[in-house]
Amino acid sequence: MIEEQHTVDIQSTDQALIEAYREGQDALAYSELVRRYQIPLYRILSAILSDPDQAEPACEKLFVRAANRLHELHDPRGFHPWLIGMAKDVAGDFEVDAGVVAPLSRPQLLSAANLSLHAGKQVVADAVRVALSQMSSQQRTMLTLVELEGNDPADVAKAMGIPLPDFEVQLEEARSRFVDLLTAPGAGTTPPAMDGVPPAVTSPADLPAVIGGRYRLGPRLGAGGMGVVHRAHDEQTGEDVALKVVFLGPGTEGIRARFDRECLAMNMIHHKHFVRSHAHGELPGARWIALDVIEGRNLADRMLEGAFEPRQALEIARQILLALGHLHERRIVHRDVKSDNVLFVVEDDAPIVKLIDLGIAKLPDDTFTPETARLTAAGMTLGTPAYIAPEQAIAQTVDGRADLYSLSVLLFEMLTGKLPFRAADMVTLLTMHVSTTPPLVSELVPRPLPVAEAIDELVDRGLAKTPKDRYRDAQEYIEALDAILTELGE
Repeated sequence: MIEEQHTVDIQSTDQALIEAYREGQDALAYSELVRRYQIPLYRILSAILSDPDQAEPACEKLFVRAANRLHELHDPRGFHPWLIGMAKDVAGDFEVDAGVVAPLSRPQLLSAANLSLHAGKQVVADAVRVALSQMSSQQRTMLTLVELEGNDPADVAKAMGIPLPDFEVQLEEARSRFVDLLTAPGAGTTPPAMDGVPPAVTSPADLPAVIGGRYRLGPRLGAGGMGVVHRAHDEQTGEDVALKVVFLGPGTEGIRARFDRECLAMNMIHHKHFVRSHAHGELPGARWIALDVIEGRNLADRMLEGAFEPRQALEIARQILLALGHLHERRIVHRDVKSDNVLFVVEDDAPIVKLIDLGIAKLPDDTFTPETARLTAAGMTLGTPAYIAPEQAIAQTVDGRADLYSLSVLLFEMLTGKLPFRAADMVTLLTMHVSTTPPLVSELVPRPLPVAEAIDELVDRGLAKTPKDRYRDAQEYIEALDAILTELGE
């Protein structure tokens, strides 16, 4: 059924909105709560995390967790302090590697130190970055909530679960430590470059003519904020490849980990529905990978033209399932199946679908480490909320059935021209994946759908909220899909 549309009074109290959400799981009511508090909570997380780039995924995780635990809040009038207390817990989940020094020279952090960043004062910013990176998460939390946000120390102490007298002592210690670190000799200085180290490759202009001893660079095919793609000629095989290079400056540890993970995953697969990897390697300050040159359009661009005919949508989904089955047999979970990552190409004069981007894939030997924790967070948020599985949205362990859920969202979109869930903000969208029943495909198609009941059952099972209620694996999904294709006939 298509859910009835509601409106929400933005003047409502927190208590009224929480009660509306509790009574009917009203996503709009919760969306208004998110709108009210997401900026201050983002600022708090940005300051207390040692890696402020994790503030966005941490904020999203915070509001999804709060939605799932709202029944634990006894007094709705205390929603804001309750959120602050939960923010501390979420920050602790992300604070898995206190030894990593991330760039923290954001204006709000300087404000916490009663400083300002102007032209020519980069030394001050560096000193603040170093000082804050050497403080504990709890100390950064105290300084941020009291000095930056202007909260009453008594309220902050209560939210953090610390008796007020102890809190006041610890806050003063945090202030003193920050000042000591900020004024220490050499604060904010950067070690000099080591002799004999080749100059770093920091931009396309620094790239050598030949990379990896064999790939001679040709014309540029594309570029982004952190990298570039060139057509290159393989002087060993005589073939052309697409050479992708990412530049790894300060603060790009996550990008490096994602790129290395993609290279590792590409080495483990060889399938006609994936782009082929030829080689990968390093340059000073950069990483590169050589891939097949692919010329085609992605599914996201094609969806701008509207829905597919049922048979065509099912056949595309079948090819993607073949690719996913190949991954899952190798205990790899893609975690980012979406329309942008599906390409239409022509091989041997026949159209074929290719699945791309294994940058946040879950690999067979993944264990809980700082890097896999950060990539898991990326998998939750950058794993495109429009397509994300419920268990991934709330940061639970995922297996191949999460990919089957994302594929089902994609199939729903191809059949109807619409996504099953739409919302004005990301947190509400994640919450809908977790708790809202999707409409049936047959309710949204512009004209009567052949074998409508079978298609509804196929997609609805793929979109089940719990993994155990979905298809067991890609092969079982293919068998159900093939039965419908047979029923549709030629």
